[in-house]
Amino acid sequence: AGPITSTHKTLTEVEPRIPISSTTTPGDTTSLYRITQPGSYYLTGNITGEVGKHGISIAAENVTLDLNGFTLLGQNGTLSGIYMSAFRYNVVIRNGHIRGWGGSGIETRIDSGRIEGIVATGNGGWGINNAASVSLTTYITGCEALSNSVGGIRGANMSLISGCFTRTNDGFGIYVGDASIVTGCTSRLDVGGIRTGSDCIIRGNLVQQTRNSAGHGTHVVGVGNRIEAY
Repeated sequence: AGPITSTHKTLTEVEPRIPISSTTTPGDTTSLYRITQPGSYYLTGNITGEVGKHGISIAAENVTLDLNGFTLLGQNGTLSGIYMSAFRYNVVIRNGHIRGWGGSGIETRIDSGRIEGIVATGNGGWGINNAASVSLTTYITGCEALSNSVGGIRGANMSLISGCFTRTNDGFGIYVGDASIVTGCTSRLDVGGIRTGSDCIIRGNLVQQTRNSAGHGTHVVGVGNRIEAY
């Protein structure tokens, strides 16, 4: 008979990702947890915020953060749920709930990445804010932003926002910079609907019952935009 080959797998082989924890991603004075190395990270349970801190800071490139269906739950005096202090390439954030943070639910500066499947509710800043004042390329898809104090979803220049839903945000539901695409999204009962810069494509969106006295539905700033119905 030949040699016996073990079929047992190591823990890394079974789950090749890194759990968010005080051991694997220790925090600092301003963050509960901090990702400092490239890799794939995931939550193993809900996280409750602490006053004066962000929930999870991302300080590395080539990172995937999977909330795994769990919730980042803030409270009064917390900062942002997920935070990035500088530009980072190739970052993906997905699949979970971010609620009740004092700052934004997500406050990032992602270039060449994605934010997908996030529900951001009742945060003190934006629901999702990806540095709208600079030129980045980020895909925000399948997200919801509800009842956030500054606005719903904010993308940089050259953003693609697709299949998102915003409601009752105290600002624009969706706000993008120049050369962006907003497609297949719904804004309902936000103070403003969709706001864009120049040279954008706004295609197949629905804006209902904005609460702005000026009645902004799709509010286009700049030139060269193309607005298309369904």
